[in-house]
Amino acid sequence: MIVKSTGLSLEEHYREFVYPLLDKRNVNWMLVCRPSEKRIDSLEGKGTEKEHYEPGVSIHVNTWHRILPILKGIIAQVANEQGIPLELDRLLEKNTLPLDDEAGYRIALIFLLAKGIRDLDRVELIAHRVSRFTREEAAYWHSRCTDYGDVQNRWGKKGLAIMLCGESGDEDMCGILESA
Repeated sequence: MIVKSTGLSLEEHYREFVYPLLDKRNVNWMLVCRPSEKRIDSLEGKGTEKEHYEPGVSIHVNTWHRILPILKGIIAQVANEQGIPLELDRLLEKNTLPLDDEAGYRIALIFLLAKGIRDLDRVELIAHRVSRFTREEAAYWHSRCTDYGDVQNRWGKKGLAIMLCGESGDEDMCGILESA
């Protein structure tokens, strides 16, 4: 398959345009998409060597497949420094992908909130709503869920999840998901 923006095959496009962004650490986020693992890692302030980052938030494979169309929409918006789309949504299945701050914060927030929620309808609704966040909104809520003590982080995640998709067992949630 040929990538529209570069005219290269997917493999060549990844090797020449996408991988150098990871290798040089020009990005703050990295999405790891392996058959056995789906994970988002923050690279911000982690140095330039590959050994310096800690694995981030991972999600269950069933959750991944349920929210994959939404994630593709977020990832499709990632562009290089010249504003040319990297078409990362086409490279999603077997690669480690660099993400800009907007996509990174959104996906990290979705993964954080999805962790521990068994109802996939609720997770999908969270993903729909977080995908509409601006970069600033996503960064703010990500900080409220990660930058404080354990108790405050837990409260931030729980409160945001309730605001976005209601409580577990809420019968009105399915109607709202259909209209999302």
